[in-house]
Amino acid sequence: MGVFALCASALLLLACVPPTAAQSGYGGYGYTHGVCEKKADVHYECPYGYEFDADSHKCVKYDYQDIKYYCPEGTKKTAEGCVRYVYEKKTPYCKYGELDGHKCIDYEHYPVEYQCPYGYGFTADRAKCYADKYEHKLYKCPYGYELTDDKNKCFKYIYADLEYYCLAHSYESPKGCKTTTYEEKVPYCKHGYLEGHKCFKIIDSYPLYYPKCKAGYTLHDRKCVKKAYYDPDYKCPSGYSLTSDYSKCWADKYQDKKTKCPYGFEFDDETHKCIKYDYADLEYYCSEHFKFTPEGCKTTEYEAKAHYCKHGYLEDHKCVAKKTYDVDYECKYGYKLTDDGSKCYASKKLSYKYKCPHGYELLEADKKCVKPLYATVAYKCAKGKLTFIDADHSGKKKPVCCIYDYHSFRGGSNSHH
Repeated sequence: MGVFALCASALLLLACVPPTAAQSGYGGYGYTHGVCEKKADVHYECPYGYEFDADSHKCVKYDYQDIKYYCPEGTKKTAEGCVRYVYEKKTPYCKYGELDGHKCIDYEHYPVEYQCPYGYGFTADRAKCYADKYEHKLYKCPYGYELTDDKNKCFKYIYADLEYYCLAHSYESPKGCKTTTYEEKVPYCKHGYLEGHKCFKIIDSYPLYYPKCKAGYTLHDRKCVKKAYYDPDYKCPSGYSLTSDYSKCWADKYQDKKTKCPYGFEFDDETHKCIKYDYADLEYYCSEHFKFTPEGCKTTEYEAKAHYCKHGYLEDHKCVAKKTYDVDYECKYGYKLTDDGSKCYASKKLSYKYKCPHGYELLEADKKCVKPLYATVAYKCAKGKLTFIDADHSGKKKPVCCIYDYHSFRGGSNSHH
């Protein structure tokens, strides 16, 4: 290693004293300030994997790590390297129309059209609008007739006198309806008793002593009587008279005459007259300026046609349609929209920076990071005794293998074990 060149022979110390001191005796070595009369090489031993560093007088080995590449602050690491993003607000613009707030507004013009009020249609020349209006037909009844309650018919009353009549087997008379009834004449006895169709009177009688009466006698009221028979007289029930031939009884009976209305008439209890209804159809007609049709009374009304717009609104005899579009956005040159469309960005590529882990130094030639690891040196003397001497008066003692005696002057150290 060029930076830390190791060479054990290079560590052989120079003479402990300057040349002038070596001439003072004791085997050719001076003894001022404590020097060795004779010295031998010091051997340096390091743990496995370590090497001796003459500058630091330590055992050293080097740990290597890869360089850590990173992006400068404010940049992002990508597959293409470090990228710094610069953001700008997006600029709204309209593909159609003009920007109005957060919308694009455009206006289109259309020819005016015409329409008729609801229920109206255009005349043949489309100059105006018309509609046929219908009203209910008017109606009336013929002279002398009245309207029925359901207003579907006309009627009038026709009166007739009552007709008087008698039932069958009766005859009209000033007293009423006369009926002659007949009854059988009733036999009766002026003297005696009636028995069957004969009268008898008792000409003899005696008390009943025996179970039966004697011949010529009959039992009557618990007596035995002898009867003398004769023809009865006849009479009629009360109110009856004998017919001229005296064969039966008769009597004239009178009843009130029956009443009836002529055919087609009915008796009305309120007027006590015979009445019938004569019906007639309604007479339909229309008011002036109306035409009679099966649908009703028709009149035609006219209205002016009205302007209207299928799209938009009317302005100066034209239809103007206001159309609204979403705003589009664009970025200034070199920028483009983010994926979510919220803003614009531009990217600038920067080189990676690199550094070594803490405690490591960069070896530019190898592009590696290195860190020296130190271990204690083990000093060994093949001959003599290991001694630490400040030969150059720097205050830093160095190891020496001293042979023979070691003299200390002015507080010099003894042998170091």
